[in-house]
Amino acid sequence: MGISPVIIVLASLVLQTEGQAQEAPGSFAVGVSLFELRQSAEAGDADAQHKLGNAYFAGIELKRDYAEAAKWYRKAAEQGKAASQYYLGSIHSAGQIPLPDYSEAAKWLFRSAQQGYRPAFHGVGILYEKGRGVQQSDMEAVNWFRRAADFGYVGGQYKMARAYESGRGVPQDLAEAYFWWSLAISGASGDEKKSFIQERKKVADQMTAVQVKEAQGRVRVWKKAGGS
Repeated sequence: MGISPVIIVLASLVLQTEGQAQEAPGSFAVGVSLFELRQSAEAGDADAQHKLGNAYFAGIELKRDYAEAAKWYRKAAEQGKAASQYYLGSIHSAGQIPLPDYSEAAKWLFRSAQQGYRPAFHGVGILYEKGRGVQQSDMEAVNWFRRAADFGYVGGQYKMARAYESGRGVPQDLAEAYFWWSLAISGASGDEKKSFIQERKKVADQMTAVQVKEAQGRVRVWKKAGGS
């Protein structure tokens, strides 16, 4: 079985900044041996359990093993670690152990979101968008995407841009779409950033010069106020 696109995205998050969270998941490799990490995890240390989950999830000094990742994430999640709850829910949603379990996905993503973990807002939005473990609702999906977007989470900003561009879950509003595309561009990089720029141009081509200028003004105000 091949690696699903969702898992690829999640692994990228683990290797980078864990979805703009407070920690750098791969940092345990500096000054902490895998043996010591496992000892701490087996002794019940939630941070160590989470990092060991990361190691299995992303293949950091260990062979990638999603079942082992889920095992250690669950141990930390049950102790209330929001990041572990998010990744455990995401693994269940993606179906790498071995089939999707959307009830478990919803359970853990909601718990993570209740603690204010930004990627989980986006994750819950996806559940509502797809009707996975919850009743499908475009409006509810947008509500969750907006929470993520308001905290500067690029995935949420992307979803808000798409929603306003298509009119799915909200009334179609190209100026709003332009605004959210602009914020997503600010936080993106590489090919993703290039793609977002192209998408914003498609929206701008349907707007008047005045509308574009007003939307650009809103972006500047947002950033000046401390938004991402």
